[in-house]
Formats: sequence, structure tokens, C-alpha cells
Amino acid sequence: MSDHVDSTHARIAWRGALLAAVLNAVGSPLELVLARNVPGMPLWPPLAAAAIGLVLIAFLVHGRHRPTRAGAAIAFLTNTATVVAMLCIDNAHWATLGAHWAPFQAQKLGALTVGLLTPEIAVGIISILAYAATAVVQWALFAPSVRAELARGEPMVTCIFALFGIAILIVGTRRYAIERRLVEKQREAAALEQLARALMAVRDFANTPLQTIESATALARMLHPDAAAQLERIERALERLRGLNQILSRHEAHIHWEPGDESFDAVDRLVEGAEDEAPKPPRREPV
Repeated sequence: MSDHVDSTHARIAWRGALLAAVLNAVGSPLELVLARNVPGMPLWPPLAAAAIGLVLIAFLVHGRHRPTRAGAAIAFLTNTATVVAMLCIDNAHWATLGAHWAPFQAQKLGALTVGLLTPEIAVGIISILAYAATAVVQWALFAPSVRAELARGEPMVTCIFALFGIAILIVGTRRYAIERRLVEKQREAAALEQLARALMAVRDFANTPLQTIESATALARMLHPDAAAQLERIERALERLRGLNQILSRHEAHIHWEPGDESFDAVDRLVEGAEDEAPKPPRREPV
């Protein structure tokens, strides 16, 4: 059970890291479009961020069959560091616009987005604090004349967005926990149904031999009355097998029957899903 939970958690973390990398690879180049009229805005930060996003996508896709929480965390934090570094470089040029620039909008969006993407509390908090802390430090490094022209309330407004991002992160972890539990319930139900189908196949496979033995025992009792003692032992064994048959029938309620399941080959059902190929037992012949 623990392995399944960890696997599900890793899959969700991998999915969040992949989406974050995709948003970086697609969104970072848009900075070039938005900042096309900003004097001296360099081209390389958004392009470098997008390139790193593509590398992270390749890394995550390569490990998609066996995702790990550690790998997803590294990819997510690397992506965050890349985006934060790009924003810090670009913000220095955006600030030259003075009152025409609403500061740290991308940091605010990043803090909220992190809370939606990752199921990892530690990774999420580190990422959100990175967005908020860089905004606070950069605001402090702006010249007083630059700060005077920018929107009032910063960097406190960005910090408030960061708090909302953390709140979203905490609520999101509960949602991801529910998702993991649902996945585990589905796996348990599927395993129970598979077991029930196997038991039904055992019952079906044994029915014909039981009927044959019952018929042969009844015939032997008529032809050889002197063998009654030996035949009684066979009949007691048959009675125990009938009881086992009734017990196996109770598992039929766990099976979701679909069209075509009314008739199935018991041998095929028993070997279905086997990890290693094994020779099939001989098929029963109709009596």
C-alpha cells in the first residue's frame, strides 16, 4: 500500500513539474513580445529560460514511466529559479518605464501558480518565497526616485499574493491527498475484482470434474454396493468441495459484469495477467 501511495504522489508531483516547465517554455518568450518597446531589454533571459524549460520537459518526459518525488522536486525548483532569475533581469529594465509599469505582476502570478501545481509543501513554499523575496530585495535596490514613480503598496502587495499562494498550496495538498486516496481505492477495487474473477474461474474449472466424479460415484454405488465404505469417503470429499464452491460464489458480487462475460474460458481467465508465461493446463473436455 505504501509503495502505491508513494507512486501516486510521485506521479502527481511529476505532472505538476511538467506543467510548470511547459508554462516556462511557452510563457517566457512572450516576455519578448510584451517588452518589445522597453529600452535596452535584453533578448537572452527569456530565451535562456525557455531553453531550460525545454530541457526540463525532456528530462521529465524521459522519466515518465518511473517518476520520483525527488526528480520532480529538482525539476520544479530548477524551473522556479530559472523564471525568478529571468524576472529579476527584466524587472530592472521594466522599472525604467516608471509609472507606466505595474511592478512584480509576474512574481504575483508565479506565487499563485505554484500553489496550484505542486503537491509538495516544501517545494511549494520555497518557490513562493523565492518569488516574493526577490521582489522585496529588488524593490529595496531600486533608486528612491524609481520607487517614487512606481505603484504604491509594493512590495507588501506582492507579499500578500505570496501568502495567498501558500494558502492555495495548503488547500491544494488536501485536494491531491483526496486524489491519491481515490486512485488507491480504484486500485484496490480492481485488485479485488481480479481476485474475484480468478476465484470464479477456479469454481468454473472445477465444476465439470466434480460433476463427473459425482456421476461416477453414483454409478459405482449401484454397480458395487459392497464398496459403500470407500464411496462414502469420496462423497464426504465431494461435500467439502461443494462447500468450497459456495464460498467462492460469494465473491461473485465483487465482479462488474460486462457483455460477453456470461461465457468465458476458465483457463484463459486464470492465466490472464500472469507476469511470466507459463504452459497452460490442459483444457477440460466436455463429458
